[in-house]
Amino acid sequence: MRIQISGIAVCALAAAASCIAATPDNAIKHHLVDKYGDSPILFEENRGQAPKGVEFVARGLGKRILIQPTGFEVCVRGRDGRTIEAISLGFADANEGARGEGRDATAARSGFMWNGDVIALENYQKVRYHDVWPGADVVYYGNGHDLEYDIVLRPGADLKKIKLRFAGIQSLRRNVSGDLSLAAGQREFIQRKPRMYQRIRGRRVDVAGGYRIGRDGRVSFDVPRYDHTQTLVIDPTLVYSNPSLDPTIASASGIAVDSSGNAYITGTTFPIFPGGVFGAYIAKLDPSGNIVGNPFEVGGSSGNTFGNGIAVDSFGNIYMVGQTNATGLINTNTCPNCGFQSTLANGANGPYDGFLMAFAPAVFGDPTHSVNYVTYMGGASNDVANAVAVAGPSAVYVTGNTTSVNFPVSQGSFVGQQKAFLVKVDTTQVTGPASKVWAIFAGGTGTDSGGGIAVDASGNAYLVGATTSPSFSPFSSTGFNTTKGANTDGYLDKIDPAGQNSLYFTYLANGQAAAVAVVGTTAYVTGQVPAPGSLGNVTASAAQPNFGGGNSDAFLFRVETSQSGGASLAYSTYLGGSGDEIGYGVAADSSGKAYTAGSTTGSFPAKNAIQGTYGGGNHDPFYAVIDTNLSGAGSLLSATYLGSSADDFASGVAVSSAGGLAYISGSVSGTGGALTGLAYISGSVSGTGGAFAAKVSEGSPSSISVTPSSG
Repeated sequence: MRIQISGIAVCALAAAASCIAATPDNAIKHHLVDKYGDSPILFEENRGQAPKGVEFVARGLGKRILIQPTGFEVCVRGRDGRTIEAISLGFADANEGARGEGRDATAARSGFMWNGDVIALENYQKVRYHDVWPGADVVYYGNGHDLEYDIVLRPGADLKKIKLRFAGIQSLRRNVSGDLSLAAGQREFIQRKPRMYQRIRGRRVDVAGGYRIGRDGRVSFDVPRYDHTQTLVIDPTLVYSNPSLDPTIASASGIAVDSSGNAYITGTTFPIFPGGVFGAYIAKLDPSGNIVGNPFEVGGSSGNTFGNGIAVDSFGNIYMVGQTNATGLINTNTCPNCGFQSTLANGANGPYDGFLMAFAPAVFGDPTHSVNYVTYMGGASNDVANAVAVAGPSAVYVTGNTTSVNFPVSQGSFVGQQKAFLVKVDTTQVTGPASKVWAIFAGGTGTDSGGGIAVDASGNAYLVGATTSPSFSPFSSTGFNTTKGANTDGYLDKIDPAGQNSLYFTYLANGQAAAVAVVGTTAYVTGQVPAPGSLGNVTASAAQPNFGGGNSDAFLFRVETSQSGGASLAYSTYLGGSGDEIGYGVAADSSGKAYTAGSTTGSFPAKNAIQGTYGGGNHDPFYAVIDTNLSGAGSLLSATYLGSSADDFASGVAVSSAGGLAYISGSVSGTGGALTGLAYISGSVSGTGGAFAAKVSEGSPSSISVTPSSG
């Protein structure tokens, strides 16, 4: 019995966009990598990740199936994007004590972290329930991305006892084709006329039959003739007419790539944990785009947890930062004496604290002992960790914002309304305070934020964000613009490994800086500049020297921090049209190319595009490649939309170590379509929210080393 809840769109959609035709010199041909995001359906035992009574959970893309001895429930996202709706298929008069067992376990295990405990879960390819009815079993298994289940009647079993009952529907009828039509709100399920067969003397023999709807609404099977001495298999197909999203994953906030081409994504789950709280997650996609196991989810029963940033080091360790008001994120059974701050500063459901978690690579194979490090970081008010960068397990840098006067800094005092913070952590020191190498405020007497962070090979940290402060600390008069403007300005601050001194500082533009990437000592920064557009420092080599219009444009800066004054500004440009653009992510390579991603409301200056027109909704993702060694319009090598008719945006971008492959994360909300070639961590042809990843290939990738964005 095949369950098609999400069709082709929840995994990588089948056909990739075609490469563009011949392009002029210095142009790049790109295409979305085909079938990026494939993942088989696997089953796991319920160990607290689903309500009581559920025994197995199938968490394949675009579907969440909760299996019990007497039937299963298909969970889908409500049209408001916040609620979860369900339709139940029950086995009438079934054996509530039927024994289910997982079969064909995979080598890898999945898991989740709840109230500080790591729960490791076996992944099975099949689940079989014995004697659901006398002499009749039910077998669940995956077929590609679809869930199938067969009702298997052993010789002598009474077919009349096999009945189905549906809940969560408004009407049930049989159409002229013999299919069942089930109306559920504004959605429709069609359960196809069943295929029935027996194997007699090694040969499959089809058996004629169909449905019978009783006066009580129960559905039985009408089979005029079959061999009662042989096993009978009943296999109808349930088709969901309006595919929806996996209700587990709500959004993607960032992406990182390791040296082998594996991509790691973080973000936030919908409130699926007990108590209706939000959780954070990390997901892994292998170089072919297959999702490895299930996303590893993190949450606590007393509050919400959100994933904001992710990084991966050369050993394959994964680092996630975010914000939480859940008290039980740290558990001594999981991580003894872990973290320099072991408790939430304000108690359950109070103001948020930032957090940092470090995971071993085994988190996607055997998560039992995979949590290397956990710490809160916060004070009496709200604290948010936005981004993380790593030079190795002993040098992890976290930035964000705080309004807490008692935020645990090593030096300095809180002034102003909001401060940026920068914390250096040694995650190999799990004995509490020793793991905090240093922590400082960044900013002045106004409102300051830490939006992005990167680190170079010498351990210098590159902090970007926004400030309204007329004076800034740490500060050095080395940049191309050391005078604060009239409003909010973006900034770049290069801070030494000891956290004591600014080695380079510059204000960038009116607006805010969101992300930074570093190659050598060269920093690449993206963000947004609001109307009327006062970038202030546009180089003669700019691809777009003037503000495009709308409420904001994205921007790109290339800054040589080993230089000072005007010589340090190597390249800058607007990036936008008459709509509103925001740059959220940036990556760079050693050849001087910068890769940016963000959001646009339309009229974006597409060039050599994968998708040349606006997809619709309130905003689309954009992706652009700029060669900062070139001048003028030719320095913009390509720019494309990556959007559907829903509301989409790109949250981050990273580039492979071999060059030629860019990885983009983003989110989709609202009802709409999906772009062929995106990998939907939770996504669909039509739905109300979720996360996606895209892998973009250059037509002729070069062999170059790259540094990914760490926002």
